[in-house]
Amino acid sequence: MEIFETFFNALPQGVQDNISAETIQETWEEEVDKLGGLPKNTSPDVSCYVPEHSDQIRVEFVIPCDKGNFKVFINYFPDGSLYNYVIWKNETK
Repeated sequence: MEIFETFFNALPQGVQDNISAETIQETWEEEVDKLGGLPKNTSPDVSCYVPEHSDQIRVEFVIPCDKGNFKVFINYFPDGSLYNYVIWKNETK
């Protein structure tokens, strides 16, 4: 659950008000199963930065799986309001 609490806590308050860490975890587990599950003792790479030519803040997570990985980008404005988020699933053969 720790990964999902980290993810949840990085979300702006307005997003937190509309979702729970448990819901995020359930959704992830469904998708991770499709990629062969998470390797033992895995943890996400988490970074936070301002993309070029933007005043938005991006929180980026990369979570490795056995048959690929997930990249999650959460973009929000400096006032904390969500701009968008993208979940990118890379599958390897």
